[in-house]
Amino acid sequence: MSESPVMFKSDYVVWKAEYLITNGLGGYASSTILNLNTRKYHGLLVAKHNNERYVVFSCIDERIETDGKIYELGTHHYKKDYDANKEDIFHPQGFKFPVKSDISPFPKFYYHIEDEGVAVEKEILMPHGKNAVLVHYKIKNKCSHPRSIKFFLSPLLNMRNFHKNLHLSDLNENFMTDVSENQKHVLAGHKNLKLKFTSELNFLKKEHILWNTFYREEKERGYDCFEDLYCPGYFFDKFNEGEKEITIIATTDENIKIEELNYETIRSNEILRIKNLANLTRNKGDKIFQNLSILADKFIIKHTDGYGIIAGYHWFDEWGRDTMLSIPGLCLTTGRYEIAKDIIKRWLNFLKDGLIPNFIPVNYPFECPNNSSDASLWLFNAVYHYYIYTKDVKFIEEIHQKLCEITEGYIHGNSTCKMDADCLIISNPQTTWMDTKWTKREGKCVEINALWFNALSILKFFGKLLNKKFIYEEILENVKRNFEIFWNVEKQCLYDVISDNKMDESIRPNQIFATGLPFNVIDNERGRKIFNVVFEELYTPYGLRTLSKKDENYIGIYEGNEENRDKAYHNGTVWPFLTGSFIDAYLKINNYSVESKQNAMKFLTPLLEYSEKFGTIPEIFDGDFPHNPRGCIAQAWSVAEILRAYSLLI
Repeated sequence: MSESPVMFKSDYVVWKAEYLITNGLGGYASSTILNLNTRKYHGLLVAKHNNERYVVFSCIDERIETDGKIYELGTHHYKKDYDANKEDIFHPQGFKFPVKSDISPFPKFYYHIEDEGVAVEKEILMPHGKNAVLVHYKIKNKCSHPRSIKFFLSPLLNMRNFHKNLHLSDLNENFMTDVSENQKHVLAGHKNLKLKFTSELNFLKKEHILWNTFYREEKERGYDCFEDLYCPGYFFDKFNEGEKEITIIATTDENIKIEELNYETIRSNEILRIKNLANLTRNKGDKIFQNLSILADKFIIKHTDGYGIIAGYHWFDEWGRDTMLSIPGLCLTTGRYEIAKDIIKRWLNFLKDGLIPNFIPVNYPFECPNNSSDASLWLFNAVYHYYIYTKDVKFIEEIHQKLCEITEGYIHGNSTCKMDADCLIISNPQTTWMDTKWTKREGKCVEINALWFNALSILKFFGKLLNKKFIYEEILENVKRNFEIFWNVEKQCLYDVISDNKMDESIRPNQIFATGLPFNVIDNERGRKIFNVVFEELYTPYGLRTLSKKDENYIGIYEGNEENRDKAYHNGTVWPFLTGSFIDAYLKINNYSVESKQNAMKFLTPLLEYSEKFGTIPEIFDGDFPHNPRGCIAQAWSVAEILRAYSLLI
């Protein structure tokens, strides 16, 4: 988390840097640090409604009037003639007034109208566990002589699923605004979803539409990049000298008494909650660890039936693989053991044919897709880490039968994978974490079989712990012996996939899992050779490339429409989460020496610096220099694995 303000200098910071705060329900507030929405996923309030997420409150346009002059602090991007390829138009141009922004502990923006001696501070809060947002303003009249300052705050609404933009046809359908008699309370929206507003100010109903606002990130990603926004009217007031404080409160929750959402109380409660998060950790004195622990909290959400982990913001929901990979970092290193246990139990409730779902769809509790050949194996890993942290034998005993069901599912086969005669696992196309059609990886995948060995070894470990007979010893021995077929003698590393005795020699990071798991299927001597190849061909300061630059299929920039991005997704793009297993492997082959820990910290430093500056760690980076961030701006397993790796080094 940034201790110093982000100054508006570089093009990247001005146009790309984004803030994110979350409410523990899956909702959030997010935009660029200029308060210019560049994505359909941006908004002051993105709320969970009927198990889906809706952008309900896009932004606020602020206007200051003094001595007959008008200053508008909002910013919108437009294109001429509704054409995304035409000239850029920015109106109003509030980006001319910001001086700096803070992202810690809450997004805060400072505006200075120098000619008039007017300063404005804007802070955004989300009360934890509520679909609500508070936008607080502090307006200062620094002029030496008394004069009137008028200000107007115009909320702009979307009221739509966060994957879809709002257009005229939607706006014509039952949009409405009601204002209370005292003009302090506003109810706006449509028949299916309404937003309650309140403020100390009076509200004037004056409905209008902002046409054709443009989202440049959606244009770059090949999606609908225009949206129409509904404005119900504006809050207004004036004062002559000194300082004025104003709070706009908005919520979609019908049961919330909006007047009880006091700014000072909410702010104090959130600061205390954040402080308590840092104090949960075993490393209370380490500032970096505390800040990473606070970032981890953004992904943990509460359901009526338990906890979950959002895989990434803005657009991902709960994914099995991501959840299990993230539990050790997000929950265990941070001391949130009960939440870790609850999440594991919740996912085991979905177990079918030895598989937990690839993801939990928004129409849950309907059937979940079981098309991940590794999510259940990562669950074994999460359970093992849980036991190492807690020594909770009772929980292991409680779920032991479920772990055996998973094992049987892999042995006898299911819709996603099956065990071959040599006891190695064959995966169906697009069922590993590299799951686009451009990296089908059908057959015996190196990381799946490393995870399979790890899972069987964990089950054996638990069997001894519970004094239960381990009936898979022969399979375990066969996996270890037959894994030998992955060894590429010529390149001194591991093949990526073996299918019908055809060896895929692509240099990919999947082989690092063979030497970076709790139970390794290969010895340290070969592990060192694997590490050297991975370091030489895949390492970048922000993680491992998904394919060697020497490969003819390598794509170094992740950009363009969905097809172009999918081609690059696992063919060169850098993934920060791989840094965790990369460091595990490095420490193991060097016997966790002091020197190896010091060197491993150097591997982590660029990502630690990124998280400090921008308040999180993204999903991916470009494979090519300068390794621009791409994909989700905040990814659970990116933060989780960096946090877990850092905990090994301090």
